[in-house]
Amino acid sequence: MGTMAARFYPRPASAYTFDFIYQRRPRQLNIADYNTGTVACPSTTAVTGTSTAWGTKHIGSVIRFAAAGEVNPPTGLQGLYPYAYERIITDVGSTTTLTIDEALPETLTGAKYRISDPLDIEDGASLTGLMRSMEKQMRLFRRMKSVDIQGEEAALLLAIMQAREADVRSMAMRSAGGVVNWRLRLAQMPFNPG
Repeated sequence: MGTMAARFYPRPASAYTFDFIYQRRPRQLNIADYNTGTVACPSTTAVTGTSTAWGTKHIGSVIRFAAAGEVNPPTGLQGLYPYAYERIITDVGSTTTLTIDEALPETLTGAKYRISDPLDIEDGASLTGLMRSMEKQMRLFRRMKSVDIQGEEAALLLAIMQAREADVRSMAMRSAGGVVNWRLRLAQMPFNPG
C-alpha cells in the first residue's frame, strides 16, 4: 500500500535493464468508517464477525483491530483509542467472514474493529500538500483566526505545487524550444528519496 512495484513473470534468468512507463489511479473512496459488531481472529488470516454485514466492497480496505479488552472502536495511532493491529482485507467469504493479508500475532475474541478505505498518498510526493490542506480546513471549521493568512495560503499553494511536481513521473518525449534526439534511461534519472 502506498508504494510502487513492477513485477515480471516469468522471473528473468539474468539481470536486465528495463525501461517502462505506467499509469496508476487510486481506488475510489467508498468506505469512510464501518465498525458494526465485533470480531474474533485466531492467529490465522481468517476473521469471524458477530453482527457484521461485510461485503465485496470491503475487499482491499484497511481493517484495524482494537487492543484486547478495549471497548471502543480503534482510531489512528494519534487518536484516543490507538489500534493494536492493521491489516488489508483480501477476501470476503460472507457477511460474517473475511480474510486478511497477514495473520495477527495474537488471538482476539470479541474485539472492536474499524474498516475504512486506504488513502493512496505517497509520503515524499503528496503528504505535505495534504497536511497543509487539512490545516486550512481545520482552521475554517473551527473558525480560528490566523495571524498570517497570506503566509499560510502561500505555504499551501507551494506545497500543492511541489506535490504536483514530485508526482509527475512521465518520461515521455517533451521539449521546449527544440527537439531532443535522445531519451533518458531510468538509470540516468535523478533519484530523490524524499
